[in-house]
Amino acid sequence: MIHPSTPQRYVTGQPALSVPVDAELSDWHLCSSWSDAVTPIPIAGDTYPSTAHLWGSTGVIEQSAYLIAAGVVTEGPVYVASPARALADMLYAVLAAQLDPSFLDADRTAMSPASHQQLVTLIRMLRECEPSAALQRWIDRQPRLVHALAASR
Repeated sequence: MIHPSTPQRYVTGQPALSVPVDAELSDWHLCSSWSDAVTPIPIAGDTYPSTAHLWGSTGVIEQSAYLIAAGVVTEGPVYVASPARALADMLYAVLAAQLDPSFLDADRTAMSPASHQQLVTLIRMLRECEPSAALQRWIDRQPRLVHALAASR
């Protein structure tokens, strides 16, 4: 069960990718990704690394109405990462654990143009604040992201 959250302590990772933002929905299943029977729901700053030091509350949205209507939660507020923020949070967590992030594919994650631009901004900030060879290798494998980063200089 998800308890009320805040813009600093919010749902992220794969469960966040299943929540629509501005009619945008990624390829995840709401019920299975919100079941904490096997794995706890990733809560930034609790069961998942916090990225507030990098991005503050950018891309964190109050989503109680949708989640209550879907039967996932019974009370709010529940803050959830946007698709761009969720993907950036996952990338940060994988890199912080010194794991290979190649399974994360920004080009194949369904995102609106606005969300993709938000992802470009978050990745640019991550590259500036915490550069690493692993991060650059991941970026280089994302052609759409490489193009957008080059165009935004």
